[in-house]
Amino acid sequence: MKKLVSSFLTLFLIAGLVFGFSMNGNAMTCVKVTKTAQVVDSYNGVNAIYRPGGSDGSSATYSCAALVKKYYGKVYGVTPYNLLPGCTPTVSGDSFVEVSSPQVGDIVRCTNSSGVSSHWAIVQKVTSSQVVLLEQNWKWQQSGVTYAKADRELNKNSSTLHYFRLKSRLNASKTATSSTQTTATTAKAASTTTTTAKRTLKLNYSDITLRYGKKQTCYIKGTIKNKKKGDKLVFSSSNTKIASVSSSGKITPKKKTGKCTVTVRIKGTSVKKTCIVRVRK
Repeated sequence: MKKLVSSFLTLFLIAGLVFGFSMNGNAMTCVKVTKTAQVVDSYNGVNAIYRPGGSDGSSATYSCAALVKKYYGKVYGVTPYNLLPGCTPTVSGDSFVEVSSPQVGDIVRCTNSSGVSSHWAIVQKVTSSQVVLLEQNWKWQQSGVTYAKADRELNKNSSTLHYFRLKSRLNASKTATSSTQTTATTAKAASTTTTTAKRTLKLNYSDITLRYGKKQTCYIKGTIKNKKKGDKLVFSSSNTKIASVSSSGKITPKKKTGKCTVTVRIKGTSVKKTCIVRVRK
Protein backbone atom coordinates (compact mmCIF):
# COMPACT_ATOMS: atom_id res chain seq x y z
CA MET A 1 0.00 0.00 0.00
CA LYS A 2 2.83 2.43 0.90
CA LYS A 3 4.53 1.67 -2.42
CA LEU A 4 1.29 2.39 -4.27
CA VAL A 5 0.84 5.76 -2.53
CA SER A 6 4.50 6.66 -3.17
CA SER A 7 4.16 5.83 -6.87
CA PHE A 8 1.00 7.94 -7.12
CA LEU A 9 2.69 10.97 -5.52
CA THR A 10 5.67 10.67 -7.86
CA LEU A 11 3.39 10.64 -10.92
CA PHE A 12 1.50 13.64 -9.51
CA LEU A 13 4.68 15.67 -9.11
CA ILE A 14 5.88 14.84 -12.62
CA ALA A 15 2.51 15.75 -14.10
CA GLY A 16 2.62 19.07 -12.31
CA LEU A 17 5.90 19.98 -13.96
CA VAL A 18 4.97 18.86 -17.46
CA PHE A 19 1.36 19.90 -17.78
CA GLY A 20 1.43 23.35 -16.24
CA PHE A 21 0.68 23.65 -12.54
CA SER A 22 2.94 24.18 -9.55
CA MET A 23 2.92 22.91 -6.01
CA ASN A 24 2.42 26.44 -4.61
CA GLY A 25 -0.57 27.15 -6.83
CA ASN A 26 1.16 29.59 -9.21
CA ALA A 27 0.40 29.33 -12.91
CA MET A 28 3.17 28.51 -15.35
CA THR A 29 3.72 27.47 -18.94
CA CYS A 30 5.99 24.49 -19.53
CA VAL A 31 7.72 24.26 -22.90
CA LYS A 32 9.57 21.31 -24.41
CA VAL A 33 13.01 22.44 -25.61
CA THR A 34 13.81 20.59 -28.84
CA LYS A 35 16.42 22.75 -30.60
CA THR A 36 19.28 25.15 -30.04
CA ALA A 37 18.38 28.86 -29.74
CA GLN A 38 14.71 28.02 -29.19
CA VAL A 39 12.67 31.05 -28.10
CA VAL A 40 10.80 30.04 -24.95
CA ASP A 41 9.68 33.51 -23.84
CA SER A 42 9.88 37.09 -25.10
CA TYR A 43 9.25 40.53 -23.67
CA ASN A 44 9.89 44.08 -24.87
CA GLY A 45 11.61 42.80 -27.98
CA VAL A 46 14.06 40.60 -26.05
CA ASN A 47 13.96 36.81 -26.45
CA ALA A 48 14.74 34.24 -23.77
CA ILE A 49 16.47 31.42 -25.64
CA TYR A 50 17.21 27.85 -24.60
CA ARG A 51 18.95 24.74 -25.86
CA PRO A 52 18.46 21.07 -24.91
CA GLY A 53 20.67 19.64 -22.19
CA GLY A 54 21.83 20.42 -18.68
CA SER A 55 22.55 23.71 -16.94
CA ASP A 56 23.96 26.60 -19.01
CA GLY A 57 25.11 28.56 -15.97
CA SER A 58 28.48 29.48 -17.49
CA SER A 59 27.27 30.18 -21.03
CA ALA A 60 27.76 33.68 -22.43
CA THR A 61 24.61 33.16 -24.54
CA TYR A 62 22.22 30.85 -22.67
CA SER A 63 22.86 31.61 -18.98
CA CYS A 64 20.45 33.59 -16.81
CA ALA A 65 22.99 36.44 -16.50
CA ALA A 66 23.37 36.57 -20.30
CA LEU A 67 19.66 37.37 -20.66
CA VAL A 68 19.86 40.17 -18.06
CA LYS A 69 22.78 41.75 -19.92
CA LYS A 70 20.98 41.38 -23.27
CA TYR A 71 17.78 42.95 -21.92
CA TYR A 72 19.49 45.95 -20.34
CA GLY A 73 21.63 46.50 -23.42
CA LYS A 74 18.54 46.50 -25.66
CA VAL A 75 16.15 48.48 -23.46
CA TYR A 76 18.41 50.81 -21.43
CA GLY A 77 21.64 50.86 -23.42
CA VAL A 78 23.82 49.65 -20.53
CA THR A 79 25.46 46.36 -19.53
CA PRO A 80 25.13 45.09 -15.92
CA TYR A 81 28.06 43.26 -14.36
CA ASN A 82 28.79 41.59 -11.02
CA LEU A 83 25.89 39.15 -11.47
CA LEU A 84 27.36 36.84 -8.83
CA PRO A 85 25.99 35.07 -5.74
CA GLY A 86 25.00 37.55 -3.01
CA CYS A 87 26.13 40.60 -5.02
CA THR A 88 24.53 43.83 -6.19
CA PRO A 89 24.78 44.40 -9.96
CA THR A 90 27.12 47.14 -11.14
CA VAL A 91 27.12 49.24 -14.31
CA SER A 92 29.34 51.86 -15.87
CA GLY A 93 28.07 55.44 -15.52
CA ASP A 94 25.22 54.54 -13.16
CA SER A 95 24.52 52.26 -10.20
CA PHE A 96 21.94 49.76 -9.01
CA VAL A 97 19.87 50.17 -5.85
CA GLU A 98 18.08 47.33 -4.08
CA VAL A 99 14.34 48.11 -3.75
CA SER A 100 11.54 46.43 -1.83
CA SER A 101 8.69 46.95 -4.32
CA PRO A 102 9.36 45.53 -7.81
CA GLN A 103 8.64 47.30 -11.06
CA VAL A 104 8.72 46.08 -14.65
CA GLY A 105 12.32 46.06 -15.86
CA ASP A 106 13.92 45.47 -12.45
CA ILE A 107 16.64 42.84 -12.12
CA VAL A 108 15.71 39.93 -9.81
CA ARG A 109 18.24 37.95 -7.79
CA CYS A 110 16.75 34.65 -6.62
CA THR A 111 18.16 32.80 -3.64
CA ASN A 112 17.70 29.25 -2.43
CA SER A 113 16.61 28.13 1.04
CA SER A 114 20.20 28.56 2.28
CA GLY A 115 20.25 32.20 1.18
CA VAL A 116 22.69 31.61 -1.69
CA SER A 117 21.98 33.37 -4.99
CA SER A 118 21.39 30.88 -7.75
CA HIS A 119 19.49 32.70 -10.51
CA TRP A 120 19.04 36.11 -12.19
CA ALA A 121 15.97 37.30 -14.12
CA ILE A 122 13.97 40.33 -15.31
CA VAL A 123 10.58 41.45 -13.96
CA GLN A 124 8.20 41.55 -16.93
CA LYS A 125 4.93 41.92 -15.01
CA VAL A 126 3.80 42.84 -11.49
CA THR A 127 0.41 42.08 -9.94
CA SER A 128 -0.93 42.67 -6.44
CA SER A 129 0.79 39.54 -5.15
CA GLN A 130 2.96 38.10 -7.94
CA VAL A 131 5.87 38.89 -10.24
CA VAL A 132 6.20 37.29 -13.66
CA LEU A 133 9.77 36.65 -14.77
CA LEU A 134 11.60 36.76 -18.08
CA GLU A 135 14.47 34.31 -17.64
CA GLN A 136 16.91 31.88 -19.21
CA ASN A 137 18.44 28.63 -17.96
CA TRP A 138 15.42 27.73 -15.81
CA LYS A 139 15.07 24.19 -17.16
CA TRP A 140 15.14 20.54 -16.20
CA GLN A 141 15.40 17.14 -17.90
CA GLN A 142 12.95 14.27 -17.72
CA SER A 143 13.41 10.97 -19.54
CA GLY A 144 16.04 12.58 -21.75
CA VAL A 145 13.77 15.50 -22.70
CA THR A 146 14.52 19.11 -21.71
CA TYR A 147 11.71 21.31 -20.37
CA ALA A 148 11.65 25.03 -19.52
CA LYS A 149 9.22 27.49 -18.00
CA ALA A 150 7.81 30.63 -19.62
CA ASP A 151 6.13 33.45 -17.69
CA ARG A 152 6.99 31.87 -14.35
CA GLU A 153 5.08 33.49 -11.47
CA LEU A 154 6.45 33.92 -7.96
CA ASN A 155 5.25 35.55 -4.76
CA LYS A 156 6.63 39.09 -5.12
CA ASN A 157 7.06 39.46 -1.34
CA SER A 158 9.10 36.27 -0.98
CA SER A 159 12.25 36.67 1.09
CA THR A 160 14.12 34.68 -1.56
CA LEU A 161 13.72 37.47 -4.14
CA HIS A 162 15.85 40.62 -4.26
CA TYR A 163 15.06 43.46 -6.69
CA PHE A 164 17.55 45.90 -8.19
CA ARG A 165 16.82 49.09 -10.15
CA LEU A 166 19.05 51.57 -11.93
CA LYS A 167 19.52 54.69 -9.80
CA SER A 168 18.68 56.83 -12.83
CA ARG A 169 15.33 55.02 -13.14
CA LEU A 170 14.76 55.35 -9.40
CA ASN A 171 15.15 59.12 -9.60
CA ALA A 172 13.25 59.49 -12.87
CA SER A 173 9.81 59.59 -11.23
CA LYS A 174 11.01 62.17 -8.71
CA THR A 175 12.24 64.57 -11.36
CA ALA A 176 9.46 63.99 -13.89
CA THR A 177 7.03 66.45 -12.29
CA SER A 178 9.55 69.27 -11.91
CA SER A 179 10.80 68.84 -15.48
CA THR A 180 7.34 68.73 -17.09
CA GLN A 181 6.87 72.49 -17.10
CA THR A 182 10.36 73.09 -18.52
CA THR A 183 9.82 70.47 -21.21
CA ALA A 184 6.46 71.95 -22.18
CA THR A 185 7.96 75.43 -22.48
CA THR A 186 10.84 74.14 -24.60
CA ALA A 187 8.48 72.17 -26.84
CA LYS A 188 6.26 75.21 -27.37
CA ALA A 189 9.23 77.34 -28.37
CA ALA A 190 10.48 74.65 -30.72
CA SER A 191 7.09 74.27 -32.39
CA THR A 192 7.01 77.96 -33.32
CA THR A 193 10.49 77.87 -34.83
CA THR A 194 10.81 77.15 -38.54
CA THR A 195 13.84 75.35 -39.88
CA THR A 196 15.17 74.28 -43.22
CA ALA A 197 17.26 71.45 -41.77
CA LYS A 198 16.50 67.98 -43.15
CA ARG A 199 14.14 65.95 -41.01
CA THR A 200 15.12 62.43 -39.99
CA LEU A 201 13.23 59.69 -38.18
CA LYS A 202 14.50 57.18 -35.62
CA LEU A 203 12.53 54.23 -34.18
CA ASN A 204 12.91 52.59 -30.78
CA TYR A 205 12.82 49.13 -32.43
CA SER A 206 14.02 47.77 -35.76
CA ASP A 207 13.16 44.09 -35.13
CA ILE A 208 10.85 42.70 -32.45
CA THR A 209 9.32 39.31 -31.61
CA LEU A 210 5.88 38.97 -30.01
CA ARG A 211 3.91 35.91 -28.89
CA TYR A 212 0.21 35.96 -29.69
CA GLY A 213 -0.45 33.11 -27.25
CA LYS A 214 0.66 35.44 -24.44
CA LYS A 215 -1.34 38.38 -25.81
CA GLN A 216 1.82 40.48 -25.91
CA THR A 217 1.77 44.00 -27.31
CA CYS A 218 4.48 46.56 -27.94
CA TYR A 219 4.60 50.26 -28.79
CA ILE A 220 6.72 51.42 -31.71
CA LYS A 221 7.84 55.01 -31.16
CA GLY A 222 9.41 57.42 -33.60
CA THR A 223 11.64 60.40 -32.81
CA ILE A 224 11.76 63.20 -35.40
CA LYS A 225 14.93 65.24 -35.62
CA ASN A 226 14.49 68.83 -36.88
CA LYS A 227 10.76 68.49 -36.29
CA LYS A 228 8.47 71.06 -37.86
CA LYS A 229 5.20 72.41 -36.53
CA GLY A 230 2.33 70.07 -37.33
CA ASP A 231 4.50 67.00 -37.97
CA LYS A 232 2.61 63.78 -37.26
CA LEU A 233 3.55 60.11 -37.44
CA VAL A 234 1.49 57.61 -39.43
CA PHE A 235 1.71 53.87 -38.74
CA SER A 236 0.90 50.96 -41.06
CA SER A 237 1.36 47.17 -41.22
CA SER A 238 2.24 45.22 -44.34
CA ASN A 239 0.10 42.29 -43.17
CA THR A 240 -2.63 42.91 -40.59
CA LYS A 241 -3.29 39.16 -40.44
CA ILE A 242 0.09 38.81 -38.72
CA ALA A 243 0.11 42.01 -36.63
CA SER A 244 -1.83 45.26 -36.59
CA VAL A 245 -0.65 48.69 -35.49
CA SER A 246 -2.83 51.46 -34.05
CA SER A 247 -2.64 55.19 -34.73
CA SER A 248 -0.65 55.54 -31.50
CA GLY A 249 1.90 52.86 -32.49
CA LYS A 250 0.56 49.93 -30.46
CA ILE A 251 1.49 46.66 -32.18
CA THR A 252 -0.87 43.72 -31.55
CA PRO A 253 -0.04 40.22 -32.84
CA LYS A 254 -2.86 38.20 -34.40
CA LYS A 255 -3.47 34.47 -34.05
CA LYS A 256 -1.06 33.52 -36.80
CA THR A 257 2.69 33.01 -36.85
CA GLY A 258 4.86 34.80 -39.38
CA LYS A 259 6.40 38.19 -39.89
CA CYS A 260 5.39 41.53 -41.32
CA THR A 261 6.75 45.04 -41.63
CA VAL A 262 5.47 48.01 -39.66
CA THR A 263 6.17 51.30 -41.41
CA VAL A 264 6.33 54.63 -39.57
CA ARG A 265 6.13 57.72 -41.78
CA ILE A 266 6.09 61.46 -41.18
CA LYS A 267 2.70 62.43 -42.62
CA GLY A 268 2.88 64.29 -45.90
CA THR A 269 6.55 63.44 -46.48
CA SER A 270 8.66 60.61 -47.85
CA VAL A 271 10.54 60.28 -44.54
CA LYS A 272 9.91 56.81 -43.11
CA LYS A 273 11.43 53.95 -41.14
CA THR A 274 10.46 50.29 -40.88
CA CYS A 275 10.45 47.64 -38.16
CA ILE A 276 10.28 43.87 -38.70
CA VAL A 277 7.64 42.23 -36.47
CA ARG A 278 7.94 38.47 -35.90
CA VAL A 279 4.97 36.69 -34.36
CA ARG A 280 5.27 33.35 -32.58
CA LYS A 281 2.76 31.25 -30.72
